[in-house]
Formats: sequence, C-alpha cells, structure tokens
Amino acid sequence: MATGGDLVVTARLEELAGRLLRAIRERTSIAPLTSEHPNLSLEEAYRIQDLVVEALGGRTAAKLGLTSKAKQQQMQVASPLFAWLPPGSL
Repeated sequence: MATGGDLVVTARLEELAGRLLRAIRERTSIAPLTSEHPNLSLEEAYRIQDLVVEALGGRTAAKLGLTSKAKQQQMQVASPLFAWLPPGSL
C-alpha cells in the first residue's frame, strides 16, 4: 500500500512528466527538469521517462547514450544511459 510520501512523490513525477508532454506536443523548449529539481534521482528520471513514453503510445525502440568509459568519466556518470523511443520517433 502506498504511503502519503509515496503519493507525493508520484504526484510530483506525474507533474514533471506532464511538463515534458506539453513541451513535446506544443513543440516548445523548456529548461532541464534538474534546473528546478537538482536532487532528482536517476530512478525518478527514468520513472518520468516511462510516464512520458507510455503517454506517447509505448515503446518502439531503445536509444543508448554515454556508452564509452571516456564519455562516462567526462560526464561523471557510472554507467551508460538509455531511453525508450515512442512510436513515430524513429
């Protein structure tokens, strides 16, 4: 069963996903979500991604980034990143 804190986090992630969806649909740019939410975790970011991709029709393909160790070190990440692409984005 979800706690009150879980519901607050879920609502926040849904609100952030909604911002991204509006920007996609209106074809407008927005500031990175981390500019307003610098403590956004990688897990939360992937959850937002899942919400956005789900709203856009599901997964069609995957995209990988930061696959080289040199680039990971430069960007200060420990592993490659991935994104799911919705239909119509290929």
